Amino acid sequence: MAHRIAYVARVKHGREPECREVQQHMPVGGMRRLGIRSVDAFVGSGYYILVCDYEGPDFQDFFRRFASDPGMRGFFRKLEPHVEGLPSPDFAPGDAYHGAPQAPPGAGVTSSSLPLASHAYHWSAQAAERPAAR
Repeated sequence: MAHRIAYVARVKHGREPECREVQQHMPVGGMRRLGIRSVDAFVGSGYYILVCDYEGPDFQDFFRRFASDPGMRGFFRKLEPHVEGLPSPDFAPGDAYHGAPQAPPGAGVTSSSLPLASHAYHWSAQAAERPAAR
């Protein structure tokens, strides 16, 4: 099952050009292994937004693997001088529903504490122009 998630972080004042430069070197080689189908990044007005389309039934599992992946960790280290609030490798599910070890209260980073948004709506002129099925 495909999902889309957006991660929103703040770009340090005036660092948008540096952020864009680092973004050009995202480690795309391991993305398929993580279940990522596509990535879009947006930089501007003090924001860094990373949108991932990924495969898998469970966001918590996906994000744990994404945030702790060595290639992504190296990429985030290069972004850190320019962006505040990047994903942390100490991510853990915040509730027992997800089957992975639960983060103890006050420890680790859970999805409820991250600046995330899930896909809520999409409109396409192309889809709207298709004739209705009969």
